[in-house]
Amino acid sequence: MLINYNAKRVILKGVIMKKIYIIYVISILMAFILCGCSTNMSLTDYNNKVDLLKNGVDELGAQEVQDNEPKSTTSTEQVEPVEKVKQVEEVEKATEEPKLVEPEEQAAPEPPPIIETDMFSSFAYMKSFDPQTNIAQFDFFEKLYGPEAMDALMEYEGLSEFDAEAQVMSSGEGWYYVKDVDSKLRSIDLSKVEVNIIITEDGTIQSDLSNLEATSIESVVNIYNKNAAYILNGHYFISVNDSGVAVQVKQVYEP
Repeated sequence: MLINYNAKRVILKGVIMKKIYIIYVISILMAFILCGCSTNMSLTDYNNKVDLLKNGVDELGAQEVQDNEPKSTTSTEQVEPVEKVKQVEEVEKATEEPKLVEPEEQAAPEPPPIIETDMFSSFAYMKSFDPQTNIAQFDFFEKLYGPEAMDALMEYEGLSEFDAEAQVMSSGEGWYYVKDVDSKLRSIDLSKVEVNIIITEDGTIQSDLSNLEATSIESVVNIYNKNAAYILNGHYFISVNDSGVAVQVKQVYEP
C-alpha cells in the first residue's frame, strides 16, 4: 500500500508540473495576442484553442494516472469449489478397475516335536533302591535267543561257531544271552508306577505268578528293609508308554 501511495504522488506531481507549463505557454500566447502580434485571430478562436489545450492536459494526466496505477493481482479465473473436486476424485476412484490381491502364502504347519527320551520298554536289573525317595535304578538289557544268541557268543565272547552252537543247544530251549544295552543306569520313581513283586511282605511267593498282584510302595519299602536281596538284582520288565514315561515295573519269575 505504501508503494502505491508514493507512486500516485509522483504521478500527480508530474501532471501538475505539466499543467503549470501549459498555463505558462497559454499566458505567453495571450500576451502576444493582446499585443497585436496575431491580429487575424479572433477572440472566439482564442477561447477555442485555450479549451483544446486544457482538455489535452486533462486527458494526458488522466491517461498517465491510469497507466501507472498498480494492476490488481486478483485472478479472474474461476476456482472450482473444494466439494466439487472431492466428488470428482471419488467418482474417478469408483470407476477404477479393482486390483486383484494375491493371497499371502501361509507357512506349512510345523510337525509335532519328536519326544526324545532315554526310557523305553526293556528287560532290566534293579541295581539300587532308596526307601527315602522311592527312586530305583535299573540296568537295561536285551535277551537274545537261538541264532541271535549264537551270534552274540561269537561276537562278544569270542567263541567259534561250533562252540557257540553247542552252548546254545546244551542250555535248553529257554536259554538266552544277556546283552547289555548300554552303560547307563535309568532312574524310576516306584511310587509313581505300578510295581509287581513276586515276594510278599511275609517272605512268601505270590500264588499266581502269571498274574502278579500290584505291590504298594509301602510294601516295597518293607520288603527291602526286611531283605534287600528280594528286590535288588531281581529280573524286571519295564513298560513305557508312547510318551517315554515308565508306567509299570514287573518282576519276572525264573524257575
